[in-house]
Amino acid sequence: MAKILLVDDEKDIVEFLQYNLEAEGFEVISANDGIEALSKMEEKPDLVVLDVMMPKMNGYEVLKNIRLNENYNEIPIIFLTAKTSEFDELKGFDLGADDYIKKPISPKMLVARVKSKIKRST
Repeated sequence: MAKILLVDDEKDIVEFLQYNLEAEGFEVISANDGIEALSKMEEKPDLVVLDVMMPKMNGYEVLKNIRLNENYNEIPIIFLTAKTSEFDELKGFDLGADDYIKKPISPKMLVARVKSKIKRST
């Protein structure tokens, strides 16, 4: 099954979402800040679920770095964030996000969106 990189500084959220994604058969690797997320890209995830507000490097900066790297720039990226303004959402899409999900979201909806993006990228 596909490998998902799950990036959020809230460890409870990471554990909860990781449990639900693994229950659907996904392999999940996680990171708790932007710098760690970029280092985990070496594990070649099939999709990234990325928070915006994180220490060390925010999700927008992580996305910019991923899109500039020719080894990773085609990987689908879904923002999952508490930033709910239209401005923030548009910024995410302008930087190259494939989806922008506002917290809170049900695990079933996240899994459905992940499956949809993976299906279209393979």
